[in-house]
Amino acid sequence: MLSGQAQIDKATMKLGPLFLAFLPDPSTFEGAVTVAVVSGLVLALILGSTGWLRHRRRKPEPLGSPRAPDVDQSHVADLVTGIGQAVMGVRGAIELFGKAVLLEDPESGELEENSRQVLIEAYRRVEEAEARLPRVQLLLGDRVAEGRRAIEELRSALGHLSDYIRQPGWGEDWSYAELEAARTSLTNALKHEQRFLRNARA
Repeated sequence: MLSGQAQIDKATMKLGPLFLAFLPDPSTFEGAVTVAVVSGLVLALILGSTGWLRHRRRKPEPLGSPRAPDVDQSHVADLVTGIGQAVMGVRGAIELFGKAVLLEDPESGELEENSRQVLIEAYRRVEEAEARLPRVQLLLGDRVAEGRRAIEELRSALGHLSDYIRQPGWGEDWSYAELEAARTSLTNALKHEQRFLRNARA
């Protein structure tokens, strides 16, 4: 199939002899003027048709605001997993120390090795989840706010738990207020986590 330009050129070649048959003698002034005018009209027709074809070939620009980049779900999934692991770590530490605080040295307050590792692991998981926040913040914007609040509550829970462990004395003078505060923060973290999951899927 011939292109639009080729069709115009072919039509012009066919019309050429017809134009020439009706044109006056170009050796006269009137004939020269007539030939010049007709040639100009033909050239304008060709250029105009070519421009029209080019305009039709152009794809229209999309209207409205530019389309937002696709969200990389792998980064969102990493944050969701990180928050979930942090929740399990903090819950495990609260449950462990809620049963008993095992001290290696009661005088210095140094924790028994296994208990210390559980607490360290809980802190590590919270820090890992927090480190994943900025990247997802760029992808989800305000929808990541509940995830941030969940991590803040987990960090608060660990702060209360640490205060509970470090309190002096033992026996009847031992206060469970900080332990209860840690549990409350964990409950709040779970609520924020669920809201974040709903917002991330929106």
